[in-house]
Amino acid sequence: MTFKHTLSILIAILCSSFVVSQSKKELAIKELFWGKNDSQITNTEIPEKWKNESAVILFKEYFYDYHKFAKKVDYVNSFRKRIKLLDKAAVEEYSEFSYTTKLDRGRSWRKKSSKYLGVKIIKPDGTEKEIEVDQEAVQTDEGYKLAISGLEVGDILDYYIYELKSFKQKYGYTFKPITRILSDEYPVKKMVMRFNTENDFFINFNSYNGAPKLQEIETEKRNDRRYFLEAENLEKNEFPFWYYPLKELPYYKFQVVFARKNSHEDDIFNFISENESDIKTKVTQENVLKLYQKHLGREYRKSRFKEVNRYLDAMQLSKAERIKKAYYYYRHFYVTQFIERSVLAEAKIIPDVVFGSTAYDNHFLAVNNLTLIANFLMVNDIAYEYVLAQPRYSGGIEDVLFKSEIEIFLKVNVDGETLYLPPLGIYSIVDNIPYGLENTTAYSLKNNLEKKKFKGQSQINDITKISTPSSSHMDNGTSEKSKVVFSDDLETISIKKNVAYKGHAKTRAFDDLLYYFDYIEEDYNTFGNLPYVEKQVSKKKNKQRITKEANALIQKLKKKQGKYLKEQTEEEYDFTVKNHTFSIISNGRYDSKAPLLLQETFDVENALIKRAGPNYLIELGKLIGGQISLDKDEKARSNHIYMNYPRSFKNTLVIQIPTGYSVKGLDKFNVSVENETGGFVSSTTLVDNTLTVESLKYYKHYNENVNNWGKMTDFLDAAFQFGQEKIILIRTPTK
Repeated sequence: MTFKHTLSILIAILCSSFVVSQSKKELAIKELFWGKNDSQITNTEIPEKWKNESAVILFKEYFYDYHKFAKKVDYVNSFRKRIKLLDKAAVEEYSEFSYTTKLDRGRSWRKKSSKYLGVKIIKPDGTEKEIEVDQEAVQTDEGYKLAISGLEVGDILDYYIYELKSFKQKYGYTFKPITRILSDEYPVKKMVMRFNTENDFFINFNSYNGAPKLQEIETEKRNDRRYFLEAENLEKNEFPFWYYPLKELPYYKFQVVFARKNSHEDDIFNFISENESDIKTKVTQENVLKLYQKHLGREYRKSRFKEVNRYLDAMQLSKAERIKKAYYYYRHFYVTQFIERSVLAEAKIIPDVVFGSTAYDNHFLAVNNLTLIANFLMVNDIAYEYVLAQPRYSGGIEDVLFKSEIEIFLKVNVDGETLYLPPLGIYSIVDNIPYGLENTTAYSLKNNLEKKKFKGQSQINDITKISTPSSSHMDNGTSEKSKVVFSDDLETISIKKNVAYKGHAKTRAFDDLLYYFDYIEEDYNTFGNLPYVEKQVSKKKNKQRITKEANALIQKLKKKQGKYLKEQTEEEYDFTVKNHTFSIISNGRYDSKAPLLLQETFDVENALIKRAGPNYLIELGKLIGGQISLDKDEKARSNHIYMNYPRSFKNTLVIQIPTGYSVKGLDKFNVSVENETGGFVSSTTLVDNTLTVESLKYYKHYNENVNNWGKMTDFLDAAFQFGQEKIILIRTPTK
């Protein structure tokens, strides 16, 4: 880690308080951790094998407690870490804590929360210094910062966080799932997890990749249930780039669901055990079918069928084209037509009137808006499947333990092709499913169109395992073509760059580059819809005011967009640019194959050109952007390689060589390193005074075995070296 150790305390509640005074409650909590029964008082020594580490975690403990009291539910969670600091880097790392508070909204309940923070230093001679949090914390714009003064090499830092949440709940409640990797960035001498529950609380829990199993503690009361898990002598993990820790490292995950009555259990959209006293450790294929039969198969709503079919009937379309058009119709009328209103409300240009809950369950939201599309398909007698998958970075579908791990999309076989329909979103596109759901195993739930006639019967009666589609490195490509021109005095380079983003590269670019004004007018025109002001504001005076303020807002956001793009360009090339302009040529939101096209122009002064007598050195390699530089430790990798998706980066540089100069050094720009993992290839062409340099770097697969890491580093090193190369402009002697 290259930043100071940050302790983020997010208070996601309606009424919150961070406790800083020495109240009776705080003193009682302090006694829990540091009192006379503290089992860690004598835990000060580290194993000999770790004496050269930067730090060693002597003890870390997670604790969770779920209990009910009449109509109230109490949830306690705490964390304690006791760490011995063995060098200056570790001291610097832990010399400052940051904690913040954050407001959020509940759906139909009120929750109150209090958090307690305790920090102390134990010196090598055993003396202790407790940090006075309320006196030494400094308020910032983001929250508070707490400097740990007097921290030295050899010290032990011992701190805890304790949180109590209380809320009324008469029916049922699903707590957020928790996933923990056992190891840490430093070696761990001992790690413990404990949690307690009682009647009416259902537990899903399992351990993975060799993590210890959960153990139950016998209690005198039947409704008092206590569990623990512990591990010792855990080696550190440095968590390298291109790595999915949950694929390899030992971890556990669990979720608790509260249902006050048996009738409430039936309303829970989650996997729970038949008996609350039994811990559910696995979700079977049959469990998935049963749950989704209940919550998907019987849902049917009228969803603008007449309007959408009227829109489609005006065109001559195949079934596949009809489905695509309908998808984008729903995307607009259920998502993007509300974006403009939302932006204006956020900017306080119009009243912020919110309909419905803001505490959305993302999975419910995805299921509900996919149901719109499913209903359209059903009404038009088009067979479809729900596809349920867990993102690859979280494990396989066989490892699913709770509903929120599942992501969902539709699959339709029609006109000899297969269409994939993701949940509706601003940038959702037919056939462009999230990268994490590609190249994995999933469940397919087939819809039975015959049963749509019989109310009360589920249309889903079949579940099978399928493989989700994959994409190639060329599908997910970023292609840049830059025209490079030197000024007459050879002090400035002017660049005009066109960039095309495809596939998942385009999906990432959507969030990075686009604002609502880059697509909303196209949506309005495509579907014959009107902007917010024209459709919902009647008074002329209000229209004029809102239009004026909205235009001013757009200009402000465009400046922000331009500033961001300029900064991204400078970060990509690692030099300062001037006179930066940009234009979104095409956003590519209506076709998975259509690229997002961006054009940029900018000048580079005194960054790439160095004079050498009458000649000039040009750092041409830098114009393909920064390349990965691997140090010795990174090359000695021991973990497998996990990447989000195959991808490619194509660069074409068209350089106008100034009159009166020739070029030397082009041989260094002709490179070819290719193998089964990917490659880097480049070539040069010189015609008259036009030099063209083309390069392509590509990664062929989603994952690579660590045994292939050396092959990957071969082309990564070649690309890095290319980025360091220069050409020489040699002054041609005049006759």
